[in-house]
Amino acid sequence: MMVPSRSLILRLAEEINYAGIQRLLPPKYAGIISDALKGKNESIDVQLQIPAKVTVGMQSDLANTSFVRCVKCGKVYDLSSNPKLITSSKCVCGGSLVPAPIWSITSKNIPLLDKKVITTSDRIKISLSLNDYSETQKSKIEKILIKDKSRPISELKFYDKRDKELDPFVSLRRKAFIYYISLMPSESITKPISISAFSYSNKKHSRIRTTMGELNGIREILYVPRLEVIQATVAYRAGHYRTTLKSRVYVFDITESGGLQQIRLFIRYIKTQGLVVKINKEEIDDIISKLKLGERGFWSAVHTLNHAFLVRLPQITGLESRNFGEALSINRAEFAVFDNSFGGLGGIEGVVDLDAGTLNPNYELVIRESHSCPLECMRACKACLYTDSCYMLNWNLNRKVLVELNWGV
Repeated sequence: MMVPSRSLILRLAEEINYAGIQRLLPPKYAGIISDALKGKNESIDVQLQIPAKVTVGMQSDLANTSFVRCVKCGKVYDLSSNPKLITSSKCVCGGSLVPAPIWSITSKNIPLLDKKVITTSDRIKISLSLNDYSETQKSKIEKILIKDKSRPISELKFYDKRDKELDPFVSLRRKAFIYYISLMPSESITKPISISAFSYSNKKHSRIRTTMGELNGIREILYVPRLEVIQATVAYRAGHYRTTLKSRVYVFDITESGGLQQIRLFIRYIKTQGLVVKINKEEIDDIISKLKLGERGFWSAVHTLNHAFLVRLPQITGLESRNFGEALSINRAEFAVFDNSFGGLGGIEGVVDLDAGTLNPNYELVIRESHSCPLECMRACKACLYTDSCYMLNWNLNRKVLVELNWGV
């Protein structure tokens, strides 16, 4: 079994701590996890786990999605007590069964960052089920109908066993949190926050040149055939699928036993092919100062430069965006883009000419044009710098940094 090197773990600790400084993660928790990875806190056990098997359940301490309703007659079923309906998906009336509404957590009205954090040991639910709602109403819901499908929430009606009509609450309050109604569960209710780190030998790499002149702000580009990468899901943000990231709650997998805190980070570890790009910090600092980007400026600039190299890789290689990944090393002023598969898929190798020691001209051209947005957005958007390859939720990108670098040919 391959094990991440100590240098890679230390780099991961650095990036988690820096993510806290940038408020991608709550600073308190980022610092705790970082120190534990460095061996500075013996009361905290950080477990790096590579999932061998993933199972899906309808109920947990944090969520319950076991209720379904019939689209024809509205009858409500609890799948945990009617497991045969999972395979048949049919009501006794012959209608199709679909997931029943749930209420998703939000921290919209909670101003303090640390108050927006829950852990698995808190047992605070990220969603409230139909059963939770019934407890609020003090009447069990037997039937749900949507009278006008063009207005599904406003025309949603609940009925109890006496066929009494109840107007559903659009929101419910539990402790410090508000829960907003959602017609059915969705994977968009949770968004994982993953931090990537990379490490490589200072000897086993090739220097890559550009063919259209210098790229301002870039000091050096390296092709690394054996790039060591770790991707760790540190937390996730939970909330209604229509709420902003700021309104979502941070959820950490933290439990306590015998005075020892255990923190689980699910990781992916690969050795692959990648490009490592070293940044000219002085030039970038000047741009940050000019744009008045503040304390988050350097992280924002590095992440943006990374996306300039990352976003167009599928277009040039013919592979999909999920076949590539990114990792930042803020303290060392460098970043990496890589084939997101063990050993590599040949994607990165396809955008360099190893014999000539240069970037593929087509790839270099789209990098130079990465400042441009067809929508002329203020910072960044799906039309220019956003990508599904980003494990940091396309956080804090700013194409103005690229405009100031003046990469155009």
